[in-house]
Formats: sequence, structure tokens, C-alpha cells
Amino acid sequence: MAKNEQNEQKPMNLMNATEILMPNENFPWVIFRLQDQFFAISSNYVQSMIELPHFNHVPNVPEYVRGVIDYQGQPVYLIDMRKKIGIQPLEMEIAEFVELMNMREADHKNWLNVLEQCINEDREFTLATDAEKCRFGQWYLEFLPTVKNNNLSFWLKKFDLPHKKIHGIAQQAIDLLHQDKKERAIQLIERTRDGELDKMIKLFSKLKEIYKSSNNEIAMIVDPQFTRQPTALLVDQIMSVEILPREKWREIDDYISVGTGSPITGLAEFKDIQSLVATLDVSCFL
Repeated sequence: MAKNEQNEQKPMNLMNATEILMPNENFPWVIFRLQDQFFAISSNYVQSMIELPHFNHVPNVPEYVRGVIDYQGQPVYLIDMRKKIGIQPLEMEIAEFVELMNMREADHKNWLNVLEQCINEDREFTLATDAEKCRFGQWYLEFLPTVKNNNLSFWLKKFDLPHKKIHGIAQQAIDLLHQDKKERAIQLIERTRDGELDKMIKLFSKLKEIYKSSNNEIAMIVDPQFTRQPTALLVDQIMSVEILPREKWREIDDYISVGTGSPITGLAEFKDIQSLVATLDVSCFL
């Protein structure tokens, strides 16, 4: 009897840890994305999932603690799963994207300015006249096929026509210059600056706005029975919540080398996820 009483007094996370981490036909897993990688945790750990609300920074905490949110009147610590696992933080990724778009916008402003100078000074124009060869064009062709957000893809595709038209005027302006029609060549550049370039500038602004808004992080509130203090796991996106049939699990040693203390407990195939999903031991993050 004393032994049973002792078991009943054990914390829930110690009693259920093995059961939760092994394949089980009776409970679903929460599949989430961090950058371009996919992970899953047992839904037994998750009390609720909410879009990241306003949070407050707190001093003297580990780097991976983003801050504290108010959830149902209780302070809840935010664990940034990107930082905890060693993936580039989302805020840094967004900042780099915004800076990249700012640079590519500046490139095209400069491109027209240089073309105008070359026409005025009757000298050779050496910048890219092929829209696919400039730095934005190369990035665009590589990045577009990887975009899974339909709204972001829609606005990206709007760059195609004005971008090609801008690069297309270089030869037209040069031909006009060779025909002793410098004034018409300058007018063409000015119309392009007021027309196609202005469209691109507005598209760059819209793209930055959409990229920021499309990266709304999700806070998974951990069931308090598993934590010493209220905690939420911050992820990029929730992909699905589904049962993991036993036959979908794969031998982890066949794919990756996992050291002692690794939070990765297994690999599995999930519906609509082309790559294998790493299942995690949540207790490693609490």
C-alpha cells in the first residue's frame, strides 16, 4: 500500500514520460515548423495553442527565453524553440529579408540613375540588361519556387512584368542615343522611373509587410502538470495535429546520429509533410 501511495504522489511528467515519447495509437501529435524543419511533440503536453500576444522582456533569464506573456491571468514564460534548438531566430530572419529587399530596391534606383548618366555622357552601360541576371532576378528565380505561402507568392509574381520592363529599356535608350535622340532616351528613363520603378518600390513595401505578417508565431501553452513554472513553446507554424500510427515511425539511427541528451526521440512520416519529422522530448525544453 505504501508503494502505491508513493506512486500516486509522483509528478505526472515522471509517471508518463516513457508512454508519451513512444508510438501510441491513442493520442495525437502536434506537428510544427521551425524555419524549414519539422518537429512533433505529444499533444499530452499541450494545454492550448494561441497566436503570440504582446509579451514583456524579463531580465536575468537564459537567451532562449523570449519574455513573459499574460495567459488567463498567469505569467507564462516564452521558450523560443528556434534559439533553444540552434536555428536562426525568426526576428533575425525577418530583419535580413527586409534588409535584402531594401538593397534590391536601391539596386534598381541606382540602375536607372547609372543608365541616365551613361546616356547623358555617351558612355558604355555595363549593368545587367537581362532581368534574370541582376541580383534581384537571380534571387527571385531561386526563392519563388520555395514559397509555400500563397499570399506571398501572389505578390512576388507581380514583380515579373515591371522588373522585365525596367531592364528592357536599357537597349531601347542606347538605340535612341545612337540615333541622335538623346532627349527621347532621357524621357524614356524618366517615364520608367515614374512608372515601372514606382510600381516595384510599392511592391517591395508590400512584400516586406506580407513577409512580416505571414510569420506570426504560435505559442503552445504547456500543460502546467508538466512544468515547475507556467511555460509556452514558441514555434513558427502549427502544421497539423494527428495520430502517429506505429508503422510510420522510422529507426532514428538509420538517418541521423543522436548524442546523449538530445531532445530528438524518433523520426516519423506524417501526412502532407515530405520530409521526416523529428519527435521531441518536451521535458528537455522545460
